[in-house]
Amino acid sequence: MHSLLTRLSLAACATLVALVLAELAWRQWAEHSRAISEQAFFEHATFGWAAPHYVAFDPEAQPIDESLYRILVVGDSYLDRLGYREQGRDMRFPAIYQRSSEDAVVTQVLSTQGWGTDQELMAYLHKGRRWKPDLVIVAFCANNDLANITSNTQGAGSGKPWFLLEDGELSFHERHGELIQLDSLVREEGNLRIELLEALRRSLGGGAETGGSREARVDPRYKGWNRRSEHPGLPSWDLDGGLDFAPQSHKGPTSAYIAEDFELNAYQWKLMEAILAEFNARVDADGATLAVLLLPGTLHPRDLRFAIGSGFEVELETPEGPFTFRADEPRDRLRDLCARQGIRFLDPSVKWLAEVREKHSAEEIWDHEANRHWNTRGQAILAKILEEMLHEELGLFE
Repeated sequence: MHSLLTRLSLAACATLVALVLAELAWRQWAEHSRAISEQAFFEHATFGWAAPHYVAFDPEAQPIDESLYRILVVGDSYLDRLGYREQGRDMRFPAIYQRSSEDAVVTQVLSTQGWGTDQELMAYLHKGRRWKPDLVIVAFCANNDLANITSNTQGAGSGKPWFLLEDGELSFHERHGELIQLDSLVREEGNLRIELLEALRRSLGGGAETGGSREARVDPRYKGWNRRSEHPGLPSWDLDGGLDFAPQSHKGPTSAYIAEDFELNAYQWKLMEAILAEFNARVDADGATLAVLLLPGTLHPRDLRFAIGSGFEVELETPEGPFTFRADEPRDRLRDLCARQGIRFLDPSVKWLAEVREKHSAEEIWDHEANRHWNTRGQAILAKILEEMLHEELGLFE
């Protein structure tokens, strides 16, 4: 009898251990699935792809308190990355700023990894304007925004509509290249197409067919600029991870930091100015104010020589001629662009860089040496500086 009880007791313990292990495994799987779902892209009929939180956002369902100043921030992966949550709190800089504003401000974020300023304009027209913001902040990322607006796809992701600038006129094309009206893509949510299984498969590394056509109807300037394999034998300049770039042949993340005005470089900035001018006109017509926020940071994670505001500059040789990498180039060009278009320009780069240098280490701001995105510490620093700029420099709440 005693032996039987012992065996039953051991069996019960084993069952309990198995259940506990199963529970832990289930929780781990659930957390992994949640992470995947937050990272996955949904194909979007309006502008190519969108993050789940954008798809779920319903502007009409948001209560509007007229006593609060409404700030809409549109951006890319710097506002969309998984991991900007700590202890259940949103640690993106707009949310941090809202919590410190003593119930005077409410913020909303529309963002998706891989979006360019063109898609951010579409997101504003599609959903953002219906939230009726007082201030719209376009978060400009020098590391990729220019490359994004001069492409009609995101690597192996979905194709997207795109803008083309010819003879000073901005035209809009659907993802296969046909000329269309911008407003024709701003439709109700019933036109949204979600392919969750394909998005999950892509996020797990299963690959996906590239959406959209890149046939002759797409302007050749949009084809192949980021495909390094088409330019074999190019020299590489390496500085702790380095740059590999021949600007007269193709475009890459460094394009915003080049001082020379060769044809492609000049075109990308003219296109950005035309898109922001259109953005400004739309926001102004809605009775709101547009501001462009230069996201601080560095082209090479953890190396502050490459940071905007550092003053770093070097001339590099390529087979097709030299070009100058200048860390402050995107800041200066964007500032002048905004001045010409009458757009408010918010530049936290010098203050942000100074605080990172004085009070933190680069490793405390960049979690991974291969990831250009700063972490929640970087978000908090930016939130503090943004509060100062909005309250003191712009005087929006006086």
